[in-house]
Amino acid sequence: MKVLKETINVDKYYHELAEIIIHPDQNSLVFIDTNILIWLYRLNNESFNEFSKFLNELSSQESLIIPTWVVHEYNNLLITNSEIVFFPFKKRLKTLDSDINNLTEIARLLADNEFSKKHGFPNKREFIKEIQSETESLKKKIRILNDKNNFKNEKRREYIEELITKNCSNTKIKDLLNKTKNFDFRFSHQIPPGFEDNTKISNKYGDLLIWKDIILNCKKKKSEKNLFISLDLKRDWVYHPQKIIKNGNLINNNIEPKFHYIAPWLEQEFFDETNENIIFSDVKLLVDVLYSPDYNMMDFEYFKNLAKTADIELNNNETNQVIEWLIVNNEKLQYLRNTICNWQVSPGEVEIEELKKWAVSNINLNINFQKADWNNIFVQLFI
Repeated sequence: MKVLKETINVDKYYHELAEIIIHPDQNSLVFIDTNILIWLYRLNNESFNEFSKFLNELSSQESLIIPTWVVHEYNNLLITNSEIVFFPFKKRLKTLDSDINNLTEIARLLADNEFSKKHGFPNKREFIKEIQSETESLKKKIRILNDKNNFKNEKRREYIEELITKNCSNTKIKDLLNKTKNFDFRFSHQIPPGFEDNTKISNKYGDLLIWKDIILNCKKKKSEKNLFISLDLKRDWVYHPQKIIKNGNLINNNIEPKFHYIAPWLEQEFFDETNENIIFSDVKLLVDVLYSPDYNMMDFEYFKNLAKTADIELNNNETNQVIEWLIVNNEKLQYLRNTICNWQVSPGEVEIEELKKWAVSNINLNINFQKADWNNIFVQLFI
């Protein structure tokens, strides 16, 4: 059994990652998580073109594999019309539009002629008139953004269908299900991955079925370099070591975003089954390498828009990820609606700190929960 390492050489990790994604070949296999397919819908056109170029290159080298259970999860999201998963901004834009509608009424209550003159307006009427003009301008822009919904983009959907058709794992679902006999034992002993999903009513074994499919493919193809990409790596897949070696220097791994590494249970299991190693990467690490002249000297400029998008997503990611996790894990969302976040007369009855404490203990995400906007999360999901 491999031990939980205190120090990881990040320089070596980046080199291994670059070898797989910059120059893919038939000795390399790259697997993508369900959230990568979902992310393709959200990207603006420039970022989508750049990311699809990367995926197409992997596909052309027969290096890309989309696990069978990933396709199953993707199909279920389409069948249940989970538009809010593919386009999570829709409800927030609607809330923003409603809040802006209230701005004029609030101004009417708070402002008078003296107040308006003090702030550079001739009188209250002119102050209100300018607010109305500006709010109408903002509402127009919100409507434009709301129309930019790539979930309804047929070309995106066709691209993903083609990507799946070309690169879907050949593993049959029945063969995966035959391997679930020891899953409860793994969960009860907290053996990764997916043990934090053990209270789920549906798709309880999803992460573990994806993991088993990855191993089966790597054994079959005898691949020497292996990579699993997810939008965000879960804390029952990875851990963050105390120290890292970066640019040749030994430093504490305490600066956000922290570097995460494959959990030793998974590292050992993969080696036992394949006699090879596998690395995990989230989108930020992936794009860091694609957009690095040190690793991708010839083509790094091609990924500049994708790099900006990934950076923006990370800076706003905590709130978005909590909301999306609760939407996908609907039984948890319903639990909160009936307990901590239940209110009868006023939303003020709910203790936001209690919601935050529950989330830290129960939500299976590798994020800094302190950075999440909990009031925004509460408004989006429970009002």
